[in-house]
Amino acid sequence: MKKSDDTRLALLRAAEKLILRDGVAAVSLREIALEAGQRNHSAVLYHFGDKRGMLDAILERHSIPIQTGWLATLKHVEAWGPLDLSKLVSLLVRPIVDKVEDVDGGRAYLAVCAELVSSPAYPLSTMASSRGEGAVAIRERMRQHIPSDVPAALVELRMNRVNAIIYTGVTDYIRLGKTQGGLHAEAVVDDIVASVVAVITTRPIERSHGPIEGEESTVRTKAAPKSVPAPAKKKAAKA
Repeated sequence: MKKSDDTRLALLRAAEKLILRDGVAAVSLREIALEAGQRNHSAVLYHFGDKRGMLDAILERHSIPIQTGWLATLKHVEAWGPLDLSKLVSLLVRPIVDKVEDVDGGRAYLAVCAELVSSPAYPLSTMASSRGEGAVAIRERMRQHIPSDVPAALVELRMNRVNAIIYTGVTDYIRLGKTQGGLHAEAVVDDIVASVVAVITTRPIERSHGPIEGEESTVRTKAAPKSVPAPAKKKAAKA
């Protein structure tokens, strides 16, 4: 390995260590450089450009092997026919849960993903790893199971919710595992798979209440009855 590659890997590992401890938002490039034994943060800028570049590198370092595995498994099993949704989601979730036991930054990777799911600055769905071939292949297959009457905007919300369920579910498993016994990885996989399948397959609810702001109402209201004029009074007869 070249010296520049050694420096790059040292920076990535330093970033993972600090992010796991303090979170993405709290860690600066200068802190990462110091943790990696660099005198200033120019080394971080040289290798990654900026903080987004650093996060992209962390995600790709861990997700490329996962996505390669997804593609290989899909190619193998789909030779016998398409996967049902539960098996497809299990294929997605299992290697992510396995990262819990990866001592070389696995838990930091999961923490980064969980934080970026709801990050306004670095949304997970906009990071380079989300456009990887394996991620795209899994997403395309999951979308096919979303009911056709789900509006397009809700489809995107559901796909983001899938990420939230997976990554917050796994990080909760890590956190609870420190305080509670008897929680096994297989049970976590099964629970996350069931939750994701429910989100993907649920049909939209027909609302009976008023419209969301900016949306025309589809609720019909009963028209008020027309007022009927009172009969005119008869004039009194002259004597």
